[in-house]
Amino acid sequence: MKQCFACLLMLSLPLEVEAEDGYDVWLRYRQIGEEGMLEAYRQFNEPDSPGAVSLAATSGYRCPTVIQRIAGALEEPMLAKERRSINIADAPKYGLLFERIEDGHLYWSIQDYVHPSIIDLSTRMSEEFGVRQFEDYGKYAAQYEKQIEEYGRIVNPDLCHKALTEVHIHTYRTADYLLSCRCSR
Repeated sequence: MKQCFACLLMLSLPLEVEAEDGYDVWLRYRQIGEEGMLEAYRQFNEPDSPGAVSLAATSGYRCPTVIQRIAGALEEPMLAKERRSINIADAPKYGLLFERIEDGHLYWSIQDYVHPSIIDLSTRMSEEFGVRQFEDYGKYAAQYEKQIEEYGRIVNPDLCHKALTEVHIHTYRTADYLLSCRCSR
């Protein structure tokens, strides 16, 4: 009986739903003029100024007016295309080696520590410099060995999923909105 009543109640509710898209939300923002923008921007470019990340991480953070002004001052639409990071498998094509310590710093900077191509290098760097970027390299090496035993090759080289692999980002920006997406090459 309760289920029947709940169904009847739901059927009696209005079915029309309204929603705003991102563009409608942006249209409500007040346009900001350019006066004093450069001078205001300089205050955030001082060496002793707190970083944007620490400000954004606080619960009371609000975007500074100068940043809002900069965002609103774009005269023409702009398309920016970026490529970030590399795939470990592509490293040799950029002259990087999997066993050279000097190249290991690049692999670590893209947060790849345990890929099968560089796990030995990461282990060696950790021992040589006394820095451990990952909790247990041996655990991952054993999983790669198990894959080789079971399948005759490594079938999943990305066991960690922390690596910042290559990504292409296209960003279209106007004074009113910004759209950004990951794209194929």
